Amino acid sequence: MQSRTTYLMMADLVDYTRSMEADQDHAIGLIQELRNCRLEPVAARHQGQVMKRMGDGWIFGFPDAKTLIASAIEIQQDLANHSEIRLRISRHTGELLEDESDFYGAGVNLTQRILTQAPPGGLTISEELLRKLPPDQSNEFHDAGAFRLKGIALPVTLFQWRPSEAGVVESGEVPSIAVEAFAFAPDDSETRGAADDLHEQLITRLSRRTGIRVLDDSTGQVRQATYLLRGRLRTAGARGRLCVSLMLGGENRTVWSQIYEGDPSDIFAFCDELIERVDVDLRLQINAFDGNRVAHLPEDRLSLSELRSRAASAFYRGTMQSWEEAERLLKRGKQLAIDDPMALAMMGEATVILNGARYEDLDAEEALLLEKDLDHAVEIAPRSDYVFWVRGLFRLNVRKDLTGAERDYQRVMSLSPAYAPGFELRGQIELASGKLEQATESLAHSVALSEADPLLPYRLYILSVAYFCWQDYDQAVVRLNQALQLQPRIYACQKLRYLSAQHARTIKV
Repeated sequence: MQSRTTYLMMADLVDYTRSMEADQDHAIGLIQELRNCRLEPVAARHQGQVMKRMGDGWIFGFPDAKTLIASAIEIQQDLANHSEIRLRISRHTGELLEDESDFYGAGVNLTQRILTQAPPGGLTISEELLRKLPPDQSNEFHDAGAFRLKGIALPVTLFQWRPSEAGVVESGEVPSIAVEAFAFAPDDSETRGAADDLHEQLITRLSRRTGIRVLDDSTGQVRQATYLLRGRLRTAGARGRLCVSLMLGGENRTVWSQIYEGDPSDIFAFCDELIERVDVDLRLQINAFDGNRVAHLPEDRLSLSELRSRAASAFYRGTMQSWEEAERLLKRGKQLAIDDPMALAMMGEATVILNGARYEDLDAEEALLLEKDLDHAVEIAPRSDYVFWVRGLFRLNVRKDLTGAERDYQRVMSLSPAYAPGFELRGQIELASGKLEQATESLAHSVALSEADPLLPYRLYILSVAYFCWQDYDQAVVRLNQALQLQPRIYACQKLRYLSAQHARTIKV
């Protein structure tokens, strides 16, 4: 078996399966056009060798990084105005092992995983390959963020390129957050240690998220971050307070802030509780501005992670139209990668919520397919609170499986004890079980944790339903008024408020 360092390029035709189902002869014609005119001849001019053809996909090997990138850019620029063909292309470099029948290596596997994150019509490369490029080529790539790829132990930093011709606008780099050292008072060793611990834990938590670049600014030397995250910890006896602010870099303008309080008597438990709450709230902020980052791009040019970001932003708008938009985006995401756990879970959430809002039941076949997708998402991402929450939502609302939903709730809370949707799920389970007092407590706690959450009106509505069922109509009206202050046009809130007010007046009479 021979070993050599190779510069790999993988390419596949977007929507090939759907094209084959619609018109097999036409789809085969597109593959032939790529093979004979658009893809293989260009690669060959740049010394690229076809290593494998796989129906709608190719693997090429190149002698060096520069020819690899030049070939890929020429291919995508040539296809920028094509009415039908959209290629995804990924590139990486690594050690290749070959025998008489095939080739192997970790580099091949990583290149394939990178391909799932490549935007149609664009290129995605690894950080390792970027470092091998001359400045005139490396400067063409934007930081796409860190990604957790299937079968790869550590997060992988990827970089993207898109053509600027034909009205296709390049996306900017992912936003960056510089986490400053936390201020603290009083100036003693225990408070200083707690502030340092909170700072380090927050960096670790944020670094797990896609859509953001996290920088440790303990020394105050970072000058070009999109956002600055500042924190101040103060303790006094049995009271502790952490103030956190997200500032727009260069403008010193606060875009988000929050105050967290707790009992610092057990300093480790205190830090763990605060970091859970801060992490959950910042996740919402990251999702919001990452969706804005790609809002200007055409849907058919979005990568898998960009489709998820746009869908998350649509979720937060909280209207039927926005949820339908999210469903459409996620269907496209599933076509790009059928086993991405976040896309599968988000698709599950959209399906359950939309069917509930329409007062429709899933048919048996659709429910079975969704169940399989959510089970698969859990298998791939066993440490994601979100995928377990969605499966619990599905089990409760579609399968009416309270026991299964309870198990998923328990898993959610073991992963994220301050996760507001987890308390919402528990409240819904209790509501379905007829435990009305417990349901109002759980749902009220979910509301209390949702101050920074765009879905707060929805959670207030669910809490109001619990109060209504418990015949506490005055509290139902109070909570519905709060929801309508945030979103005045929610018809369900208006209707329930009217009914609650009618019942309250009847009781008082």
